[in-house]
Amino acid sequence: MNRTEHYQLCLWNESDRILMEDFNSDHRKIDAALSSIAAKQTSESSRLDAAIASARSSLAAEDSRLNRVKSEFVTIASNINGTLSNMTRTYNVSGWGSYSIVCVDIAAPSGYNYTLKCNGQSGAFWSGGSPEYGKGIVYFHGGVKTRLIFFPMRSPDAYVSCIQICTLPGFGFISGLTYKDLRTIEIAPEGAVAFGSAIPVTITAIK
Repeated sequence: MNRTEHYQLCLWNESDRILMEDFNSDHRKIDAALSSIAAKQTSESSRLDAAIASARSSLAAEDSRLNRVKSEFVTIASNINGTLSNMTRTYNVSGWGSYSIVCVDIAAPSGYNYTLKCNGQSGAFWSGGSPEYGKGIVYFHGGVKTRLIFFPMRSPDAYVSCIQICTLPGFGFISGLTYKDLRTIEIAPEGAVAFGSAIPVTITAIK
């Protein structure tokens, strides 16, 4: 009697004897093969279900982490222009000592150089390659986006200091001013020049 290639099932010719045991043997082989396929499908399905559950759990954890990180960022003021007085633009601030980091982004008009003072103090130390005094905590060029990074570290008694990020980077500090005493930041053009009313400032903080 001829047999199939893979499972050796019976292939009868006209001259072969037809026996019940041949049918039963074929059925047992088919049943065993189908059972093996079903077991593999169940195992693979369980593996995929476990992988999907693990991926969902990881995504949920990552989503929770990102939401937690997002909640740490607070926009204190967005695109504000402050109050213009005597060629100085003043921005009211308060409560910086309750944050870890405060970022101040400034887009001052081109054509002038500017100083930024905290509570109007000009006796701060600033360095943009060489130390300078009396210019306020920061000195920067107009037409260049400037970011100042302050580090209160949730300590209202810490002294005000910052790092400046722009084409003229530097750092500055005011030894006698703490974050709990900080009330204003003021932007003034260098020299007795007037400037337009818009100096957009955005203040973002990390809790």
